Amino acid sequence: MAERLDRLAEINAELKVTAVHTYLSHDPAEQPERCLSVHDDEVTVPRVLNAEERRAAAAAAAAAAAEAAAVSEETVAARARALKDMMNNRLERPKVSAMEELQRELWMDTEPATWSVEQKKEYKEFQVTLLHLHLTLTLPLP
Repeated sequence: MAERLDRLAEINAELKVTAVHTYLSHDPAEQPERCLSVHDDEVTVPRVLNAEERRAAAAAAAAAAAEAAAVSEETVAARARALKDMMNNRLERPKVSAMEELQRELWMDTEPATWSVEQKKEYKEFQVTLLHLHLTLTLPLP
């Protein structure tokens, strides 16, 4: 169409005729491609899936659920490892009865200069055991 209008303009120029020819164009809404196509954002109803698309969607959902479960298991395992590391590889506290079993002897209240070699050795063992219990029970030191 544009070629014909160009040819008419040449002929009118040769003939020295002052005719006005307008170039017509289609509105974007009048274009056939535009009228027959529908964009996804124009559709407001839910899409109906065929059997193959439903199977593919179910498989994708199952894969996503399995991945989420694996991540969840990894997270639980990581938390358990962190808790175990935090508690020096013990998830339960030892019973306080171990502290009750450790008795301070009466001679430990006397002057250390009067102790025998065996008593000094026993006192050091008592102190080590006491310190170990305080660390494992996370009790404040006396």
